[in-house]
Amino acid sequence: MLAERLRVNIQRLDLRYAEQFSAISLRLLQLQVLLQTVVCKTITRSSD
Repeated sequence: MLAERLRVNIQRLDLRYAEQFSAISLRLLQLQVLLQTVVCKTITRSSD
């Protein structure tokens, strides 16, 4: 009984961490794209 409850709690924690992790990954991806865009614009400006 107790082991089952513990296992369910651990699964919930895993799910929560997975959600947080994917949210963080998405943020990092957006930042990366933003950074690449800025760098590309800077390069194209300096080459003019």
